[in-house]
Amino acid sequence: MRIRRGSRLAAAVTLVLAALGCNEGLPTRPDESPVLVLGEAVTVNGARGSEQVYRLTVPEGGGKLRVLMAGFTGDADLAVRYGAAPQPTEFDCASQSSFPVEECIFEAPEAGLWFISVLGYTAFSDAQLSASLLPQVGERALVSGVATTGLSGSSGDFEMFRITVPAGTDSLVVALDATGDPDLYVDFELFPLLNDYTCASFTETGSERCMIRSPGAGTWIIRVDAYLDFSAGTLIATVYPGAAP
Repeated sequence: MRIRRGSRLAAAVTLVLAALGCNEGLPTRPDESPVLVLGEAVTVNGARGSEQVYRLTVPEGGGKLRVLMAGFTGDADLAVRYGAAPQPTEFDCASQSSFPVEECIFEAPEAGLWFISVLGYTAFSDAQLSASLLPQVGERALVSGVATTGLSGSSGDFEMFRITVPAGTDSLVVALDATGDPDLYVDFELFPLLNDYTCASFTETGSERCMIRSPGAGTWIIRVDAYLDFSAGTLIATVYPGAAP
């Protein structure tokens, strides 16, 4: 589960450290940490209880920062912090799920030095760790019941959309149909991650659907993710004041 800034940060990392048998926090080795280069993946392997720290330089005005670790066997977790190595009560994002993918996204990252910790919850191998800058483009606004057509993407790409849901709504239904294999992620007021969302649909077909009962009033963010290349995509988000059909 991704832990976002300001919510259960200390508790989440403390649980990870306890599971790893660590009592004094994550070690800080800013001068010895290997460098992670934007746009270049590194392979990380580790034993249960291991911790490896990388440092990353983010330029001024570079866009959104995405840190991704995927493709591994075993169970590894991720923690990211600006300016210093992550500690139990001091980090900006922690991602700890049982899936072979961990992800952190910062919409307005500070320029300078960032530190990324990879924690071995169990032994793990072949984790592909990368960091990239995404264009600083806002989410495309959707109108309830109106289709957005012509969507496409190459494997690894994603695009963001948003829809406003009024108070008292019975349900929000988001449907995606395409040729190829896109996936669908939906979250309330926050950027959906691959391992942290309110609803996700990732079948092996080009048809994905999310239904959220009694959605909160406000902005819902929709992520269309290209698991594999896809084209001819149509996205429809519909707000139902009464029961959805």
